[in-house]
Amino acid sequence: MFLTKRSRCFSLYCLLIMLLAAGAATAQQFSVAQVPDPMLQGGHVSNPDQLISPAAEQALNLLLDSLDHSGRAQVAVVLLKTIGNNVPKDVAHELFRTWKPGAVEKNNGLVILLVDDQHRIEFETGYGLEGDLPDVVCFRIQQQVMLPHFKQQDYDAGMLQGMQAVVTVLQQQDGGESAATLFAQPEETRQTPGKFSVFLIIGCFILGNIGFLVMFHRRQSYAVIAGITKVPDLYRPGWLAWIWLFVAPLVLIFYLVNYTSLPCGFPIVALIIYLDWVLFFCSYAVIISLKAARRLKNSDRHQSYLTWKTAERSLFLSVLFPVPMFFYSRRLQRRLYQLRSAPYQCTSCNKDMKRLSEKADDQFLEKYQVVEEKLHSVDYDVWQCKDCNTQQILAYDIASAKAVACPQCHHKTLMAGKKEVQQAATINNSGWGWQLYACGACDYKNKEKFIIPAISSSNSSSSSSSFGSSSGSSSSDSSSSSDSWGGGSSGGGGAGSSW
Repeated sequence: MFLTKRSRCFSLYCLLIMLLAAGAATAQQFSVAQVPDPMLQGGHVSNPDQLISPAAEQALNLLLDSLDHSGRAQVAVVLLKTIGNNVPKDVAHELFRTWKPGAVEKNNGLVILLVDDQHRIEFETGYGLEGDLPDVVCFRIQQQVMLPHFKQQDYDAGMLQGMQAVVTVLQQQDGGESAATLFAQPEETRQTPGKFSVFLIIGCFILGNIGFLVMFHRRQSYAVIAGITKVPDLYRPGWLAWIWLFVAPLVLIFYLVNYTSLPCGFPIVALIIYLDWVLFFCSYAVIISLKAARRLKNSDRHQSYLTWKTAERSLFLSVLFPVPMFFYSRRLQRRLYQLRSAPYQCTSCNKDMKRLSEKADDQFLEKYQVVEEKLHSVDYDVWQCKDCNTQQILAYDIASAKAVACPQCHHKTLMAGKKEVQQAATINNSGWGWQLYACGACDYKNKEKFIIPAISSSNSSSSSSSFGSSSGSSSSDSSSSSDSWGGGSSGGGGAGSSW
């Protein structure tokens, strides 16, 4: 059986979502235990991916070894190609906890982590260095000394000059000069997307795609009027809408971060996403109005109401996007009220008719229509002319009804009844039973088999993440490596920069 064009598009869309999920699930794992401890080789630099040359590594080891023997600070430098999806600041802190650089009594340790694929440099200082090497000085060293070389992919010069700047700061402080006077020309801290921005983007992507998927896969709604009348949706989003909502803001954020000097922190990211969605729904309201004007040009009031009703499910968006959706929803509600409540003219005498109350109109309805109203599956309006006693009956389908169309009488009066369990589920096996159905307008009855999932026995032991497990294993490794390092500790001080 050949798939329709819409079915093929929907299949491709689902495949794309599954590929994105699979890519996230198979992302590269990383643990601190994988990082070679340089002190086991009598050095201070861990360079397993050869991001700097052997000559630069040797020069750094000599410089940092001299600083270590002077008792001023003990520094560990780590250069890695990737740390997977982990946060560089967290990894630097975990390295500090694992290796414990710095003397116990001074806590004068420093961990410097460079991550190539994230273009990030992190300084993690011990408690004893937070006054001598404050966060602002760490940041200025990164921005003014190291990043200009990193942007040119010259890691040798960036690391050598950056470590020389650290040594200079510490030595000049020994001479009485304050750290506040060093690197006195600060560069403005540029805001870049951080952890909260990532959470916002992921949340909008997941929740937005759920709503998009529902709208994309929604079938045509039906109204029961002397049979079944198709009521087309005024608008269902396509691939251009998906690109507009989920690709365009990411492209703009990427451009701002990489090709401009403008700030792009969490407020800017949130504003970009929000304005992008607002512009989309402005276009959404215009498209619906244009399509409705074209489709309903020769339609009567009843058909117009049923068609406009299909756009009502978007009214919840007026909470999230008050402009323009609030004004659009108010206008739509007024339109629906006028289309349904304005008096009809009698087809016999051309006088205004009166709509009967819910109780009074039952005498003019068929038995199945009364049942449909009781089941809240279809609502009927009965208009009556007082002069000539002419009646006009209009049906309004309720999309959220639990009742469905009966295969025998074709009225929307088939309801699910009780469930009869034939075999209970156990820990090892699933169970099954019958779901009973009965029509309220005819004698049709049916039952469908349903499956009861097996009872799952939950295990209290949960597998930890690769990074979390690495911290546990690193505690055992730290006993062997802490003999080489000084045994210091860190409170999370330092700074980080991206290029």
